[in-house]
Parts: sequence; C-alpha cells; structure tokens
Amino acid sequence: MISQEIIKKIFLFNKLSNTELNEFIKKAKIITLKEGELLFRQDDSAKQSMWYLMEV
Repeated sequence: MISQEIIKKIFLFNKLSNTELNEFIKKAKIITLKEGELLFRQDDSAKQSMWYLMEV
C-alpha cells in the first residue's frame, strides 16, 4: 500500500496546502499504480470525478 508520507511528498511538490492534502487523503482512492506514477480519483459527487496524475 502507498504510504501517506509518499502522498504528502507529492502534494508538497504540487504546492497544495495541508488542508487540501488532508481533505484529499480522506476522500482519495488509489485506482492504479504504474512505475513512477500515482493515479488518484477523488469523487466530488456521483456525477463528477476528478483525476490526479502525479509523478513520484
């Protein structure tokens, strides 16, 4: 499983605040893990999803 520490490093790299980071960790679901990439999905509602692609 991907640690929150790795996720924090990604978010700090992307200049997101701690509040945004904590909110994301609560909602985030890891969809897939490719070499060197993390792909997350955050569901805002049943109709809309936001996708985040971040490099490790």
